[in-house]
Amino acid sequence: MDATAKSDKTKHSLNELLYRGPVLLENLCSLLIRFRLYKYGVVSDIEKAFLNVGLSKIDRDSTRVIWLKDVEKGFQTGKSTTFQNLVQFWKKGNAHLNTFWKHWYNQYVMSLRESKRTGFKQGKVCSIEPRVGEFVLIKEEKLPRARWPYGVIRSLKYSQDGKVRSVELELPNNRFVIRPLRIIVPLRI
Repeated sequence: MDATAKSDKTKHSLNELLYRGPVLLENLCSLLIRFRLYKYGVVSDIEKAFLNVGLSKIDRDSTRVIWLKDVEKGFQTGKSTTFQNLVQFWKKGNAHLNTFWKHWYNQYVMSLRESKRTGFKQGKVCSIEPRVGEFVLIKEEKLPRARWPYGVIRSLKYSQDGKVRSVELELPNNRFVIRPLRIIVPLRI
């Protein structure tokens, strides 16, 4: 179908409808529906049609022409150069991405294993031993640090090897709880 051709004397061409102005929705829809009735559609006079219509940069991609590899064979679904290139680039991109992630994951896991083996043997972060009567914060995972509860150490709990592993704390509501040392933070007053 030619964009400048009229099918009847009462019908308008695509160029006339695009150039016309505000009220063209009904005519444009009927023209597009008639255009889809045929097996092949050819639009010519692209220069005249689009010189009169201003397109934003975002919408320009929808007006690009898809070139066929061989015009003599006609249009075959999935045989356009643009479509094939797009699919090939997408497949290659996914393959490269998967290869990258596999290499990264393997190298990262191996480096973690090596760092675990060659890591420094280090003791406790805090070398201060807890004392009875000392004020401490009790670490709560779900609370921000400013809202951690506090307490006073009332007794030390020793393990079989003679080291302090947990403490008995008195909370502000006069309740007593036993907590491990790993969640006790000394409070400097």
